[in-house]
Amino acid sequence: MAADTSCRVAAQRKELARKIAMFSVKSDLVSWQSAVDSDREHMQEHQGFARLGGKYATLLQNPETEKARLLGSYAPYFQLLGETPPVDLLAPLTAAMAAWHAEQERLAPTWTWPAGVSHDKGLEAIGVKWLTTDYKGAKVLKIAMLSDGWTMTKNSLGIPVDRYRTGLTLYSLPGETWCRYQEFTVLEPYIGGTSFQKSTTVNNTSGDRLQACK
Repeated sequence: MAADTSCRVAAQRKELARKIAMFSVKSDLVSWQSAVDSDREHMQEHQGFARLGGKYATLLQNPETEKARLLGSYAPYFQLLGETPPVDLLAPLTAAMAAWHAEQERLAPTWTWPAGVSHDKGLEAIGVKWLTTDYKGAKVLKIAMLSDGWTMTKNSLGIPVDRYRTGLTLYSLPGETWCRYQEFTVLEPYIGGTSFQKSTTVNNTSGDRLQACK
């Protein structure tokens, strides 16, 4: 009788541990899925750009690597239980990612190259160098600046801090049907008088979106 009770208690404890482990894992996965779903639902509102950052952006950019990392982070839970992760553990997240990419492609034909852009050969050259360095195999089809002049940032005393201009580019990547549109910012820190430090780098300010190659 005592042995039966002990076995039953041990089984109950193991089942409780299993439920706690699965709750922890699934709660984390739900947060990932919710983030991807929310970004998809607001994609049109955000002009086709992803607003996900950090680990969520990594998931969309390098899905297999990030999913493998996720499975690795969950492994200790299952090891404690003497189990292996269910084969369909990431299925809901994978489906959410597929829906996100499908929405991106659905919206791609609706975006066009802006009218009324300006040009600055020096700044555009910086943009091309950045793009082709960061995106291997990228072919720049169009590049321009959104406005003619610089926008200045000042501190609370009215002293200049820096100035910036925003550029835009349309480029293709090997093996992709759609092109990618991306905006970038060239920022020059204020160094005194009427001078600003010339910049040789840019910041990616928008992420990218899919659109037609024209």
